[in-house]
Amino acid sequence: MSSRPAQDLLINRKIIEQAEIADSEEGSLPLQEGQVRLVIDRFGLSANNITYAAMGDMMNYWDIYPARDGWGRIPVWGFADIIESRCSGLSVGERVYGLFPASSHVILQAGQVSGKGFMDVSPHRAVFASIYNSYVRLAADHHFRNESHDWQVALRPLFMTSFLIDAFLAQHDFFGANTIIFGSASSKTAFGTAALLKANRQNRRDYIVIGLTSTANLEFVKSLDCYDVVQDYASVPKLGNDAKTVYVDMSGNIRVRKSVHVHFGENLVYSSWVGVTHWTKLGLGIQLPGPEPVLFFAPTEFQNRMDELGDDVFNRQFHAAWCQINNTAQAAISLRHVEGDTAILQAYQGILSGACGPSAAHVMSFG
Repeated sequence: MSSRPAQDLLINRKIIEQAEIADSEEGSLPLQEGQVRLVIDRFGLSANNITYAAMGDMMNYWDIYPARDGWGRIPVWGFADIIESRCSGLSVGERVYGLFPASSHVILQAGQVSGKGFMDVSPHRAVFASIYNSYVRLAADHHFRNESHDWQVALRPLFMTSFLIDAFLAQHDFFGANTIIFGSASSKTAFGTAALLKANRQNRRDYIVIGLTSTANLEFVKSLDCYDVVQDYASVPKLGNDAKTVYVDMSGNIRVRKSVHVHFGENLVYSSWVGVTHWTKLGLGIQLPGPEPVLFFAPTEFQNRMDELGDDVFNRQFHAAWCQINNTAQAAISLRHVEGDTAILQAYQGILSGACGPSAAHVMSFG
């Protein structure tokens, strides 16, 4: 058993600016048959997790790790160590990678144990995509390759989505478009996708990649050197609009989305939204000219690709993409290590407000 006190970062489900650190029972509750108790060593926290919170009720993210009434445990990706086991095949001391709560401890109902890992088979999690319920043994992790745990937890989940977006667009021949625009181009998922689009362009149709960002982030986005054109949001009406265009929105900002839809009109052939970095400006349900924006749901696309390619091919392709993106990311991103309950709470608020800036990646630990 761990001597570390068990704690949760709890978020008010209706007012996500309200957060607190609370004691958790998951460090001391007796285990049932098939359960394992883990100490969460470290996890990443980013705008991706803010999406989980902002869309928590709509997409049931709060249901993955239930909390007391009115509050939720935000899902995060990280590494954890098994400290107690009542599951055959899983031993104390094993380290795994997967989706955990933003907590110090967690109890999982393990099943389908194999040499690669296991699934959480709790009944309430059966409705969720398999990628959310699967835990990979570190010894069998195709992507770890002795790389830093910190880069893994900070960037891997974001760049998995980048890889899936790039593959999805290529599979659909970019919907016949020659212009691809990203909203919130400073987000790591956006520039990860742009880096892949640039690296793979030689073998595809001729396209240009445009990044839209805030005035404050213009120089940072330009420094990434993965967009052909970088403009601030106010400049959308100045962009050429005579070519077929795809819009990939990471921001969720309805004003920017409307500006793109109006300006490109019938030449906007596909519009998707992936994240909500501008979570206060969602405006869901507003009618727009042009194609209806489609949610790009990474877990569904992950399963589609796995079914099509098989586990081994998929993992080889993703690892190659991961290495490509890392060259861009590690040159541009600084890791910020956050330890302890007070620091975690402050970092959450900073990420939520946007005060932390796009050049930082946060790695959290309760200590």
